[in-house]
Amino acid sequence: MSGASIAVATAGHLPSSGLMLSGVPLFDEEERAGFLANWTPDAPIDDQGSQFTWAVERYLRTWGPDVPPGMLHLAVSELMRVAERYAWGYQAAFRYDPSGALAAADVPVLLLDAEFDLLAPKDALAMELARDARLVVLPGLRGQPHLRAPDDFAAALLEFVREVTDPEGDPRS
Repeated sequence: MSGASIAVATAGHLPSSGLMLSGVPLFDEEERAGFLANWTPDAPIDDQGSQFTWAVERYLRTWGPDVPPGMLHLAVSELMRVAERYAWGYQAAFRYDPSGALAAADVPVLLLDAEFDLLAPKDALAMELARDARLVVLPGLRGQPHLRAPDDFAAALLEFVREVTDPEGDPRS
């Protein structure tokens, strides 16, 4: 959510031969309000460690029971590292509407997404908004395609880079 928003927001300010996005938060006003109000509850930090159970349950709810243990451990550890401010990035991403910047992006766009990602239903709208878009969906994944299927993710990204650059690595005109 936040990474795609940052990439889209900066795309018009930096030279680029392409833009790769995974999970574009193209929310309508009602969805945006719901995410702002409900996505980032305070972590219940106490001396009993309930914050860890809370974080594990949060990721299992969002990512599904098949999340690899190492990925779950890393996510929980990182969330706990910034628990008192983890909401900041999400809240900024939810307040930002990337639709205008995506429509204005004058470069090829790769939407590289997991089949069952929370934002996968927004891919159709992203395809309409982007001037020159292509969609690659990694099947069977609930999210985090770069972590769950890194070889497939990297292959799709490399194919896109090759498509939008010439053999010397320069942007195609």
